[in-house]
Amino acid sequence: MKRILLSIIALFALTAISAQQLNPSQMINIAGKQRMLSQKIAKAYLMKAMGYTSAAVNKDLAISKIIFQRNIETLDSNSESVFNSKVKYAVANEAKVWSVFKNTLDLPLTKANATKVLEGSNKVLKAAQNVVTSMENESLNIAKYSSDKALLSTVNLSGKQRMLSQRACLYYVAAKLFNKKENYDMLSALFHDIDAALLTLLNNELNTPDVEEAIGNALLTFEDLRSKRESFLNGNVSPELVFEATNTLTKQFDKVTHLYSELN
Repeated sequence: MKRILLSIIALFALTAISAQQLNPSQMINIAGKQRMLSQKIAKAYLMKAMGYTSAAVNKDLAISKIIFQRNIETLDSNSESVFNSKVKYAVANEAKVWSVFKNTLDLPLTKANATKVLEGSNKVLKAAQNVVTSMENESLNIAKYSSDKALLSTVNLSGKQRMLSQRACLYYVAAKLFNKKENYDMLSALFHDIDAALLTLLNNELNTPDVEEAIGNALLTFEDLRSKRESFLNGNVSPELVFEATNTLTKQFDKVTHLYSELN
């Protein structure tokens, strides 16, 4: 019951966000979460297709779908007032791709449909990335925010790590489910990207003590995966462990990104 109440509170918070004026970095933060959610949703579907139907997996899928939809509404209601029609068009396109993807998620849990979900999640990810890019580019044309290029870029980079954390779990599950070399190759590339980004963020000149502490927590979580690197990249780690670790990492990167977005 407590978890359900917390979820409801989170949804009310999203409603409050949609009713207030947001600045570009806050909008980029929300838009960036869509990238992460597209991967988190697909990850949960693939885990269920593998037979992992725990309460945590079911909750990830159900709540992530709701939050993605609410974020779309928030972005749509704020995009043109903060940015311009190009950004609004990008948001509309994301909503269209999302609508198709939602229908795919209702398909029976089979390997064939899991392939469709994986492919669909990449389309949603691409559409979400287009929104982030269009917002970041347009922010530089807004006079009062034109000096914040470094901040906007940092919010984007930090936010991207939330997505990469979920994408790493998605491709870990995909590698085990489909046993294809391309999925293992993607997993290795994702591991390297997160590792490199952590170092970049750790040395960012914008860091405050709170930001450094949050990054440090993410480093500790990632270090646990790093210690199991060979087993992880070869698919020899428990999917449940990867599920929990990447969810923790996502939450930690979410805190880092939020702290950056509030530096305006």
